[in-house]
Amino acid sequence: MSGRLLLRRRLVRSIGVILLGIALGVLPLSCASYTSRLGPLRGMVSAGELDDALALIAEHGEPGELLYHLERGALLHHLQRYEESNQELERAAQVYADRYTISVSQRGLTFLLNDEIEAYAGEVYEGNYLHYYRILNFLARGAPRSAAVEARRLALRLTELQERAPEPALAGDPFLEYLSGIALEAVGEWNSALIAYRRAQAGYEAQGAALGLDAPPSLQSDILRTAHRAGIAPEEIGFGAAEAVGARPRQAAQIVLLLETGWPPQKVSEHLRIPIFRQDPATAGDADATWSAGVRLAERYDRYQATGVWGAAEREIDYWLDVAVPVLAPSPQVQGCEGRSRIRRVGDHPPAGADDRADEAVRGGQGAAGVYGPLFAELVSVADLGALVTRAYARDRLAVIAKAAARALLKYTAHRQAEKQWGALGGLLANVAGVATEKADTRGWLMLPGEICLARVTLPAGEYEVELELPSAHGSVLATPTRRVRVARGEIAVLSWRRYR
Repeated sequence: MSGRLLLRRRLVRSIGVILLGIALGVLPLSCASYTSRLGPLRGMVSAGELDDALALIAEHGEPGELLYHLERGALLHHLQRYEESNQELERAAQVYADRYTISVSQRGLTFLLNDEIEAYAGEVYEGNYLHYYRILNFLARGAPRSAAVEARRLALRLTELQERAPEPALAGDPFLEYLSGIALEAVGEWNSALIAYRRAQAGYEAQGAALGLDAPPSLQSDILRTAHRAGIAPEEIGFGAAEAVGARPRQAAQIVLLLETGWPPQKVSEHLRIPIFRQDPATAGDADATWSAGVRLAERYDRYQATGVWGAAEREIDYWLDVAVPVLAPSPQVQGCEGRSRIRRVGDHPPAGADDRADEAVRGGQGAAGVYGPLFAELVSVADLGALVTRAYARDRLAVIAKAAARALLKYTAHRQAEKQWGALGGLLANVAGVATEKADTRGWLMLPGEICLARVTLPAGEYEVELELPSAHGSVLATPTRRVRVARGEIAVLSWRRYR
């Protein structure tokens, strides 16, 4: 008997022993998935119970794990504990980098029981958006230089991801490029800001249809303004001289308003039953053959979804394989980016009898503040994280099913081996344990928003009162608490809100 074949048989036998140990209670088994342990998290946060949500993570999370630090980082940001939030997110960034370098072969055989035994490596968009919160934290702390450093760090990451992607134009995140441009412009890094804005423009053009997004209305002015400050003529970047006339005055102040709203779809576990035909080749514990069989079963299930039939009529079903896979549950509908900002200069009061209306309604940063009355700027959608989650799921769906089917096949083979070695009772116990450990990997960053909205306005330097007017589900208008912000000439102030319902 060859050494390789002997190793395979030992592998299957080892799986059988593990499953028997679980079935007999000798080996521990945590049946609760990540999303079931933290199931109340989004509800708590939506109800404003952020401290209780932190306590939930402390009770059920695992310090040192990626999602523990991601969830805490986002929660601490919304609690305005910005320094602590950045510390958690930096830990997450370090864990993310470490996990990303671990290959599948180095992860060993932990996936044979269920995927959640493996350390969570994170989705690409999760690794991107931890930098989003770090940039906002630095800006909220009045540390624009640190925000610019983080923006350069994010830009480097996005560039590396695009260079490795099979379709580079579809691999970036135009909103994060745009946010990087804002942070870099705020400290006068005109060339870097211009590059970020132009990458954002290219990203919105390439991905707009897939994400259902248009570039912010202010983006063209942002490009022209930073090009002018960098000493680059409009013609050099594809604009006519006449287009530069509309660029905002370089010494004006700016306020950027961000609103996070809703939740992206959440993964839940679903059990599939996929038939094994008598004509299917045996895997006998061979890792390569088992993976190939998993791919075949995933494709078989995909065809069934499309046609409603499993295969040729003459084939006989030998066994129904129970496979747990993650699926996306629908997210509750929210109002999205409907609404506007309302900005009034502190100390400005209209004359008696004057209309309390804006001199000019603006969209996404066009226009300037009026002499009297508030300035209104409509919110526009700039990032759809629900679409990012859905795209990532669709991209990986067949591979996830194939991996789950391969794992279930190994357990099935181990069940047969246990039956041969320890009799019917041993086979039954191994089968029971195999089903009990069959659990989909439903992990993901629960605190991410579903959508991000933006308004960007130009106005004279000064102190302003800012609030958002948002429509309710019943048609009324809800106003956020008023905030005060002072902006100097050439300065950019960034304010952010979070809406859950």
